[in-house]
Amino acid sequence: MHQRLFDFVGVFNSQERIPIFLNDVDVSTISGKMAFNEKLMTLYEEESLTSSPTCQCRYLRTGKHHKDICPRCNTSCEYELERDIENDLWVRAPEGIPGLIEPSFYVMLQEFMTKGPYNLLQYLINPTMKNDGRSAWLEAADRAGIQRGLVNFIQNFDSIMEDVYRIVRSERRKQIPIIREFIEVHRHLLFPAFLIVPNRMAFVIENNEYNKWADKTIETGVNAILTIVSADAKSNGKEKTIARKESLVATAMLEYAEFWTNFYSKVAGKKHGYFRQEVFGQRSHFTFRGVITSITGRHKYDDCELPWKMGVQLLKEHIISKLMRGSTTREAMSPKDSESLVNYAVNNYVGLIDVIMKELIAEHPSGRGLPVVLQRNPSLKRGSAQQLWLPRIKTDINDFTIGLSVLILAAFNADFDGELVAVYKFLKLLGQLTGEISVGEPKALFTTA
Repeated sequence: MHQRLFDFVGVFNSQERIPIFLNDVDVSTISGKMAFNEKLMTLYEEESLTSSPTCQCRYLRTGKHHKDICPRCNTSCEYELERDIENDLWVRAPEGIPGLIEPSFYVMLQEFMTKGPYNLLQYLINPTMKNDGRSAWLEAADRAGIQRGLVNFIQNFDSIMEDVYRIVRSERRKQIPIIREFIEVHRHLLFPAFLIVPNRMAFVIENNEYNKWADKTIETGVNAILTIVSADAKSNGKEKTIARKESLVATAMLEYAEFWTNFYSKVAGKKHGYFRQEVFGQRSHFTFRGVITSITGRHKYDDCELPWKMGVQLLKEHIISKLMRGSTTREAMSPKDSESLVNYAVNNYVGLIDVIMKELIAEHPSGRGLPVVLQRNPSLKRGSAQQLWLPRIKTDINDFTIGLSVLILAAFNADFDGELVAVYKFLKLLGQLTGEISVGEPKALFTTA
């Protein structure tokens, strides 16, 4: 089981906003570097978010410029809390380089190809890296006659990996089949021609009366992006050689991988990070949370049973929609009567509501029920969030607990002693459900509880 790689090319082709490539910014000049920083980073000069709308470069301020386009940074003057978090910044491979390396894949491959202080992946893609003769892996790569450089690595990736498997076999025998399978599944995603740049909210600089402050985590990310952008810039009036560009991109990919690893482990994924505070800790529509108890009847290990009150509130909009439409066996109801019936049903069993909720569950094409994701805090490790199925709603109005199978408790580290869980993300809108988790379709996902 593994997470799919991010499809950068697919997201680029489906993006509604006009993409901006940072490569087009001339970073060889002071004004160019300032423009680069303004596009990439968020500068806060106040102790809290400003209540006035501003553009990204802060040239336009105050309400009279709301929705105006800034002549300097070409961004809309918006309130900070209304600003769209979708990013339109991209960085493409320098001219002459066929692609970059998908960051998650780079992290995986680097771990697989590193022994002690020696990084075989960097040695193969960076032609300027020296071999001091102390690494058996680097010596074996030279004996195998592998041509070094990122261009050759991408163009002859499959044959090079066969040599790599032979070189690392004695120490990485168990991992080789896993890497092989992963590459076979994601071969078309490994070397995208361009990468999306993290949202400006990830690169924050605070400017106060004493100094400028920035999280050290962002330094490697900014350096990596700047290195890729500067690869096409002329050096002393001359174009850089392909070997020099390969060296720059290889170094940038190393720093970019370090940034993503540190960002997720220290900023986004830690206990008080972005995921806990802004994703798993937020309440939204079609989400719920409650105490878990065991399912005692026949069930599948990934079943999740919902108490009556939660079910009525969770499916309220869909129930009202069905009541208003009616059917061949029941008359259509007015919006007022439909909402009144649903509100009454929250604390009282109503047979008609029970029938409609069963219809909603049965309409899912998987035949398993409604797909949900159950998250148990405080852990954010693998297994603490899992996709489950909602096959039934409990009809006992005095049962307020979420039913969970004892067969699935280990990964959640749960034991029915009053632990609270959050269930979130109906994976797709009712009527459009497929029952599959697709990392490549983020717009179809609801936010979390």
